[in-house]
Amino acid sequence: MKTLNKRNAGIAIDEAILVTVMVGSLGTFGAVALPWQSVLGTSVGAEGANELAVIETANQNFYDLYGKWPYEMTNGQSLNNVVVLMNRQVLKYPYSQIEDYKAVLKDMPIETTSRGLVVRHSLGSGRVLQRQAPRSSGYAMEVVFEGVPLEMAEGIDLKVDGERSNSKGRVQLIRKGKTAHVVYRANKV
Repeated sequence: MKTLNKRNAGIAIDEAILVTVMVGSLGTFGAVALPWQSVLGTSVGAEGANELAVIETANQNFYDLYGKWPYEMTNGQSLNNVVVLMNRQVLKYPYSQIEDYKAVLKDMPIETTSRGLVVRHSLGSGRVLQRQAPRSSGYAMEVVFEGVPLEMAEGIDLKVDGERSNSKGRVQLIRKGKTAHVVYRANKV
């Protein structure tokens, strides 16, 4: 005689309720325990910190190719010191005669304005400037992103320096209402 055995498939309702309660509890404890301000600030600033690092790398690549920093091969205007990383039009004589010029910065918007060529960052509506600036042990290339939304600017400061502080680290903010100019001490020159 054959006996029919029922298979035990799936989970019982009380098991499903128990699993749901356990997962919900873990989520609640995680939401309370995480320092959300620093987590969100870091993610908000990650894109900006990456753009600054790209420009810093482009500066080094430019120096490696030509043996001079961008401000040394342009008229020194802070707008041209970024443009030269992408476009040879702003090179001053005799550097304008370089035949094998190579752009070392790509994928940033460049436009023509009444003041000449301008590079724009993707973090707001502002321009990207670059200049030589004094620092405690010599000089540095200083990159400025104008018009960055304040929350994003503070996130960049947190991401790069590990804290929000204008007196410490490589990032300083010049607050302008709901936006800020992000000043970043890049390459030592």
